[in-house]
Amino acid sequence: MINHSSLVTRYASRLRSHQHFLLILVVFLTFRLLMPFVFRNGSYFVEQAPDMGDFLRWGTLADSRLYPYVNYSWDYPPLLVWSVIGLNRLSELLPAWSDQRLWLSITMQLTMMLADAGSLILVYAIALRTGRKAKAIRTAALFAGSFIAAYAASGWYEPIPLFLLLLSLYLALRDQFIGSGLIAALGLMIKIVPIVVVPASFRYIQSIRGRVKYIVATTVAALTLLLPFLFIGADHLVAFLRVTSNRPAWLSIWAVFDGNYQYGATLPIIDRFSPNNVGTAAPSQLPWPIIHLAFAGLFLFLFTRRLDWRKPINLVAFTGITLNLLLLWSKGFSGQFTVFVVPFIVLLMPNLRGAVYAALLSVLWVAEWPLAFNLLDGQNWFIAWLIIIRTAVLVALCFEYSAVLFSWRNSRPGRYVARFASATLLAGWLSLIPVSVMALNAYTQT
Repeated sequence: MINHSSLVTRYASRLRSHQHFLLILVVFLTFRLLMPFVFRNGSYFVEQAPDMGDFLRWGTLADSRLYPYVNYSWDYPPLLVWSVIGLNRLSELLPAWSDQRLWLSITMQLTMMLADAGSLILVYAIALRTGRKAKAIRTAALFAGSFIAAYAASGWYEPIPLFLLLLSLYLALRDQFIGSGLIAALGLMIKIVPIVVVPASFRYIQSIRGRVKYIVATTVAALTLLLPFLFIGADHLVAFLRVTSNRPAWLSIWAVFDGNYQYGATLPIIDRFSPNNVGTAAPSQLPWPIIHLAFAGLFLFLFTRRLDWRKPINLVAFTGITLNLLLLWSKGFSGQFTVFVVPFIVLLMPNLRGAVYAALLSVLWVAEWPLAFNLLDGQNWFIAWLIIIRTAVLVALCFEYSAVLFSWRNSRPGRYVARFASATLLAGWLSLIPVSVMALNAYTQT
């Protein structure tokens, strides 16, 4: 017979042991769950967050019985678009307001805020696995106070795949590898990024049998989720794969090399009903086969090092490195992608240095949107500046995480890493002074 009294006492005692984190969580939830009702993304610069137009369009088409990967293709994995349609249907249960965006915006933002709260809990739980409770509380506080996380949840979908990424990582830390693989596969079908957990988790598993089960579970789960779309719209799924591999570079260092200073524009919806209209290869001056080989070689070099892969901090550090390499290798970069970077900054550097990194990335995101393409009307020099600084920060973070992975912190390589990272941060912050003066002058003239 279950003693309910002792069970309640045990859980109450457990909650009391996390009372400092619960204080953070209560303040976080109060702030985030009220935000959608009083704040509108974009301030006075624009009418709405850029992705909201797509969310409304998918819902309107679904009301006309036109569905993604059935009647038309899109640039995101299938489950992302279909889940937005589900949230749109949920928002339509409420009587319409004079502005049709209201209830969908609130429904979307509340969902993202709840995912963000889940990410906060997971960041705290992961931090407990890699260090002491005081460090975990500091880590949670830094994530809760992050501008990037709040900004992403106010107008973009990235908090959902971020939550799945962190959940997969946490399950791997607890040796629940089948569950970790299933969540990674689900994340892959929403946004490609959560798959970065898989290589690190593979190294974290010690037995060959365990590794085989993990890869099989992840692969089978991904194929199972993909199977319905193969049956009902294989041609649209192929079109999505063509778009993903052939899109022109945007807002990345590769875009600067190619001379493209535009954001990641997509085809009009009217062109998407025929799969043959999308996915043609974009012209590029870059030797992409060599770039692919270089990144693959660097990743394999790190992946094959003889390290203590069972250390929880090494699992987190290698996942962070893999994520940054994916973002550096990617042809395109949108500001909201920085939300994936923040948890690893605060988990591996829960200190002033980590806060300075997050603050600089926050400034760069706002500089990109809404400032660069609205206030400054797409000034190429301004866009080039923010891309170069952001790329330098991602490279510096790779070195910072490598110092953790290889235990360089108190060695000569670690001192070199610290100097390089400090120089990068200082250059980034100091560059704001002349760039701000030049931007104000450009705004005045235009």
